[in-house]
Amino acid sequence: MRFDDYVDFVLRIILLFGLAFELPIFLVGLNLIGFISGRAILRPWRVWTFGITVFTAAFTPTGDPLTMALLAVPLCAFYFIAGGIALMVDRRRAKRAVAEGTDS
Repeated sequence: MRFDDYVDFVLRIILLFGLAFELPIFLVGLNLIGFISGRAILRPWRVWTFGITVFTAAFTPTGDPLTMALLAVPLCAFYFIAGGIALMVDRRRAKRAVAEGTDS
């Protein structure tokens, strides 16, 4: 294996994993600014899981299922964790709105 091929492979892996793991941060950020609710994040979970799997199958530099699973499984888990965090933020936001409504 040539050094150039190795560096290209490593850079692709780093960029792919780095960009892919921004998805949960992006979803929670959209929830924190009030653009999307936790239910809206988790409602199409089947589509997201399928999309994550297709994304990892298409963009991993190698064709082996191990690399795909190493990216897809944590991404799906982080997607559900981001949805759970968004639900907690929504619940806290609703409690704050009720508290402000009764204090007036």
